[in-house]
This record gives sequence, structure tokens and C-alpha cells, in this order.
Amino acid sequence: MKKEFNIDNEYKFIPYLYDPCAFEVFEDIGKLRRIGLIEIDNEIYEPEKAGDWQIITKYKLTEKGKEFSEKIYNELNDENKLKLEKLLEKFSKYTLMELLHYVYHNYPEESKGIE
Repeated sequence: MKKEFNIDNEYKFIPYLYDPCAFEVFEDIGKLRRIGLIEIDNEIYEPEKAGDWQIITKYKLTEKGKEFSEKIYNELNDENKLKLEKLLEKFSKYTLMELLHYVYHNYPEESKGIE
């Protein structure tokens, strides 16, 4: 958001392992779940060939979360609504790997990896 559309937020991303990370995000995810705004589902995928099992975490807004996010969206000014719509249009279809590739390629300083 900061890099692509100049939308600031409270998160302070730092290069961590291979990805940019803001540890506060994990705290906020827990809060959102506790107050009933999101549901979290972990799906376990067994590899077809020998290898690591994968755990895919999916986040979904609850009905309460949809109502809350709509209220917040309606309070945004038109400029920020447009920026948010462009952000979603550009990135909402990306898989995690596609998004990481995009970040690595476009913002290498944000994903330095282990030195």
C-alpha cells in the first residue's frame, strides 16, 4: 500500500527471513478473530510426491466483519476509496507466491533475506 499507492498505515514492515514482515499484523489478526470479524481456516495438503505437507491459512470476513468493513469503507474519502479499489484490482487475484515474486522483483530492499 505504501509503495504502490502512497497509502500509509501503522505497520512497520522490516525485511525478515525472505519476506517483508510486520509482526503487529499477527496481533491484529488475533484481535479480529476474537471479536468475530474474521474466520481463520487452516487446510492441510498432503503432497502427491514425497515432500513437505503444506498448511494453507485462509482468512474470511464474517457477516459482522463485512458490515464493519463496509462502514469503514463508506467513511473513506474519494481519493482513498479509489486507491483501495486500484490496490484490490491489481493484487486480489495474486497467489501468495505471485505476490512474493512481485515484491522481490519490485522492492528488493524490502525482502533482503538472511544475510
